[in-house]
Amino acid sequence: MKKQLLVALMILVFGSSSLFSQISKFRGYEFAITTTDDSGSWADWSDFEETNVLIVMDNNISRITVYSEEKQVYDITATEEETEDGTVDDSGDQSWTFICVDQDGLECRVKMMIRYSLEDSRTELYVIYDDISWVYKVFSVDEE
Repeated sequence: MKKQLLVALMILVFGSSSLFSQISKFRGYEFAITTTDDSGSWADWSDFEETNVLIVMDNNISRITVYSEEKQVYDITATEEETEDGTVDDSGDQSWTFICVDQDGLECRVKMMIRYSLEDSRTELYVIYDDISWVYKVFSVDEE
């Protein structure tokens, strides 16, 4: 129940057009990727590249789906942070992190983040595995 409340609050924060919406839609318009080296250290992020993917957060079934060339499905199993308002870091950025299982049964984390510290205060969605991560710059499709 706590997990569903957190997802619902996150959806409200990201500008859902209806206060009682169970589904929120985002459009990913750029992405970047990073991997780990043999020592486990993260490499620099790649340059952002244009993309056009639909991202659907479905509170009814605790699922995040990314409609990229290869469909990505992430079932939310838990929340990493236990705060309803998200975690605010030293830069003032706010994030919500979910522990998920993907369509292949692998555990990962999906993090939604509002980057207030950046000039454009953009919203980003991160998909984080142990050895590879990618990020989408996103905007809410539900906003008018």
